[in-house]
Amino acid sequence: MKNPLPFTHPSKIHNAPFNKVAAALVLLFLLGSAGGSVLYGQERLVVTRDGENPNLPGDHGQGGNHDADGIVTPGTSDTPLLPGDHGQGGNQDADSETPAQTTQTISLYAGWNWVSFFLECDAGFIAGLKEDIAQNNDESLIKDISQNSMLQNGVWYDGNLTFTNKSMYMILVKNDTPLTLHGTLAKPESNTITLFPGWNWIGFPETRSMTLEEALSGIQPNEGDVIKDVGKTSTYSGNEWQGSLTQLKPGTGYMYLNTGATFTLTFPSSK
Repeated sequence: MKNPLPFTHPSKIHNAPFNKVAAALVLLFLLGSAGGSVLYGQERLVVTRDGENPNLPGDHGQGGNHDADGIVTPGTSDTPLLPGDHGQGGNQDADSETPAQTTQTISLYAGWNWVSFFLECDAGFIAGLKEDIAQNNDESLIKDISQNSMLQNGVWYDGNLTFTNKSMYMILVKNDTPLTLHGTLAKPESNTITLFPGWNWIGFPETRSMTLEEALSGIQPNEGDVIKDVGKTSTYSGNEWQGSLTQLKPGTGYMYLNTGATFTLTFPSSK
C-alpha cells in the first residue's frame, strides 16, 4: 500500500500529477462513503479561476470523436471539477419481448473525461464499465456531482455512487482506455432531468448528435443560462444560444447553469 500523499487543495488540482490528484480526492471519497457531502451553506463547493464560472476544461481537453452514426463520443480534461449545485429500457425485437442489445464505445484519455451513457445503467452495464477501466488502470476515480467510486490497487470501492442516464460522470484514468459497453437503449423520454438553480451535471442519452436548438427545444432557457462541455461553452442571450458549443454529442457529459427557478428537461427521441 502506498504511503498517503498530503492533501492538495482543489483549486490547484488541475496541475497535479495523477497520483497526487487521486490522493487529494480520497478525502472526498471518504466523506461520500460516510454520508458526508461537500457543502457550504446551501451550495456545494465550486472550483473557479479568477472569478470565472465553474471551470472544468483542462489545458488540452478533447471534445471526442464520433463515428458516422454518432455512437462514439468521449470528453476529456486534465481538470477534476467539483462545481455545481446538482449533478435507458430498450428497443424490442419485432418477434420477441427481449430488449435488443446495443454497443456503445467511448474512448477515455489519460486524465479527466466527461461522459454520459445512452445504454440502460443496469448491473451488467456497470460491471462491464468497471471491468474495462480496471483492465487498463490500477487506479481510477468515477464521480458524479456528489459521490465517488474509486479503484485502488485493482479493487473498486463504490461509496454511494449510483449510475443513471440523466447525469454526467467524470472519469479519471491513468492510461488511455477504450470502453466497449453492452446493453439496451435508454429512452430519452423516460429520463427527464431536473435542472436546479445553479450548476447541474447532465447526461445526453441520445444515439445521435443534435444541434443545441434541437436538443433543448423542450425548454425555455433563462437569459444568462450556460451549457458547456469540456472545452466549449454557449450562453443563452437575446433569445438564442451564443458561443462555441453548437452540438450535443452521444457519450459526452455536460454542465448546465440554470440562472432561474427549477425546471425540467427532456431530450427528444433520437428516432
